[in-house]
Amino acid sequence: LKKMVSAWITVASPAVLKPTLQDSELKSYVKAEIPVLAIHGDKDKMGGKVTKRLVDVVGAEGVELKGKHPCYLDSPNDFVKTVLDFVDRKFFGNGNEGK
Repeated sequence: LKKMVSAWITVASPAVLKPTLQDSELKSYVKAEIPVLAIHGDKDKMGGKVTKRLVDVVGAEGVELKGKHPCYLDSPNDFVKTVLDFVDRKFFGNGNEGK
């Protein structure tokens, strides 16, 4: 898995909530040391549940932005900044979040 995936950045992916998806399958990201960023909009109840599950099961970094399900459309600047800060911290060791 690590050879193909460096990070998982998910935006309210409903597949995470499927009853057939076991915690052990999600934990494969932890075993492979793949960082997970879970983003959802503050008006997206399902997205909030996705983020909560990923935070609880794999220790994902959870972020809530203003907006509905496609929060990247409602808060595009915040979305891009969030993703770039995550990549910068995880892959380049920079702590530039919030700047």
